[in-house]
Amino acid sequence: MTEVFNPYKELFNRIIKDCKFSRLGRVFKTDMNYYFYDVGTGKVFQVDNILYDILQALSITNKFDSIFTLRKTSESELINALEQLKEVIENENILQAPPVNELTGNSVVNLDQALDSSLEQITLEVTESCNMRCKYCIYHSSDIGFRNFGEANMSFDIAKIAIDELMNKSQGMKEVSIGFYGGEPLLNFGLIKNCINYCQEEYKDKKIYYTMTTNATLIDKEIANFISTIDNFSITVSLDGSKEVHDKHRVLMNGKGSFIDTMNGVKLLSNAFGDKVNEYISFNAVIDDNVDLDYMKALNEFFSSIEWTTPDTTITLSYILKEDRDVEYLGIDSEREQNIREKNKQKNHSVLDKFSFQRLVEQFENQDKNNSKSKLEIGKGALVQELNFIHNRILNDEPVNQYKMNGCCVPGSRRTYVTVKGEYLLCERIGPCPSIGDVFNGLDKNKIRKHYVEDFRNESVKYCKDCWAIHLCSLCYMSCYKEDGINISYRHQKCELNRASIEEDLIRYHYLLEKYPEEFETLLNSYTYS
Repeated sequence: MTEVFNPYKELFNRIIKDCKFSRLGRVFKTDMNYYFYDVGTGKVFQVDNILYDILQALSITNKFDSIFTLRKTSESELINALEQLKEVIENENILQAPPVNELTGNSVVNLDQALDSSLEQITLEVTESCNMRCKYCIYHSSDIGFRNFGEANMSFDIAKIAIDELMNKSQGMKEVSIGFYGGEPLLNFGLIKNCINYCQEEYKDKKIYYTMTTNATLIDKEIANFISTIDNFSITVSLDGSKEVHDKHRVLMNGKGSFIDTMNGVKLLSNAFGDKVNEYISFNAVIDDNVDLDYMKALNEFFSSIEWTTPDTTITLSYILKEDRDVEYLGIDSEREQNIREKNKQKNHSVLDKFSFQRLVEQFENQDKNNSKSKLEIGKGALVQELNFIHNRILNDEPVNQYKMNGCCVPGSRRTYVTVKGEYLLCERIGPCPSIGDVFNGLDKNKIRKHYVEDFRNESVKYCKDCWAIHLCSLCYMSCYKEDGINISYRHQKCELNRASIEEDLIRYHYLLEKYPEEFETLLNSYTYS
């Protein structure tokens, strides 16, 4: 190394004084351009291939001298690129993200206020029973850790207390939500009716949204007509696809496929809701993680073939839930994480986003063609939500000095799960975790603060402090807990998968900006998320 590089090496050493270089930003590239994302400011810069290679080498090795191993790069080219980098550091305040000493968020600064006057939602486990035995169901897969199938039903007394607490502690909210969950919630339809009637009588001045996830096999005219008459009652029907696909896993207690019964229920709902069906009826399909693009295409065609579905119909997709496992932490960009990225590049791996992105590009390509019509696209909403997260990222002239728990709700406020016995859990999706109270004693602030604020922050910061994706992360409390408390080793592989996904989102976002700037801007503005 000649002396001319000394000032740049000194600058590099100052930059990495308190952290690894890889924590400060991320290089990525599209088919057309090279980019660098800066963690501190959120800015993204287009760079040339030489500066891209330099930044990548520094991130991988954390050693300045690694730039001299770059092939086909002359000394003058290195100096020119380093001088460009120096100017951008000085003028744009990049590569200066402060150390991560703590995580913050509403659960830290507004916990008491949220729990006392800003409750948003409860989900009532109206029954443990189910009339089906889906082969992938969390409630009979002994290795998942959720409860087994039960027979208990929630009483109205317990539901009433939970509803009253929601209403009494939501004075700061114009609207609240009550969800009905199971088991199969329609096995306790009487309770659902009683809860809604109670709310209509006692809380007439509060706007209430009702939600229910159902297999739809028990829906008859009475149920469909009742639901359709209730304002703001949204139904998610579990429907995996065509008869052959659906009946593979979603079977009744006698082993018979449930497709025909589910579709009969869907038909009754669509008849009852009429013109409002797309506003209030949605679908969720569970897919294996080994499905390919042809499978996704067929699934999209199936949902498009349903008589009343339109491009506005909400269809969400989810993978079969697997058991949380202890995984050793190997650091950022470990060999295991690199393998995940390489797998993601394969055509038929991680196909959900690949399919949605492919169809989105096709939509933009055909937008100006005559007679082009908007089509139903499964998974599109989820992809656009991810891209909107990039679009609305923290963007500042100078590095921000706070690191927030982006994906975490205020525990106990957002979607408290009330079990049939009246126990309060964080949400219906999290699995085994410490209780946060019960209907008889109310939300337990001490438990919430210990398990979901202090313990979570203290454990997470050990690993988040080295992560370049800290401002772009949307992971929540899932895959972090056992019944007795936090177990952050459950989360390490989820973090690796999430970083790979975020990098793909950065690439897709900037590809669409390059090729379809106007169409992409219009699309982003057309989606709103709470």
